[in-house]
Amino acid sequence: MKRRPHRNRFAQDAHINVTSLLDITFVLLIAFMVVAPSLRFNVDVELPQASDAEVVSKEKPVTIHVSWNEADGMVTYHVNGEAVSFDAVTDTLRNLQVPEHDRVVALEADRRVPWDNVARLITRLKASGFHNLGIVTQHGQGE
Repeated sequence: MKRRPHRNRFAQDAHINVTSLLDITFVLLIAFMVVAPSLRFNVDVELPQASDAEVVSKEKPVTIHVSWNEADGMVTYHVNGEAVSFDAVTDTLRNLQVPEHDRVVALEADRRVPWDNVARLITRLKASGFHNLGIVTQHGQGE
């Protein structure tokens, strides 16, 4: 009786199959080659020059407070301390008769207010001609 070489069933194969690794590498390479040209974009921006001593506006900015009312879960809007509805915010700003070049609006939004409400307000202000908008934040302690 001829004896066959005994092979251990549990021995590990020492060969590495690199075919799948090369396939993935080539797919990623092709993907990056396709996407990379579209990432190149050039935007020409001319920034204004100003000195530290220059005062843009002598007037205090118009302040819009957006707050969250815990009792009824509603968002409330205040323009210079006067409660107004969302639809009346831009009309109230126009009634303040601020000259076009001095239209500085400071937006203070409570952190509990849903971002959708703040974004809608910013969009409405920009569409109404109030382009000089600042968002007021509070300096946090390393969150």
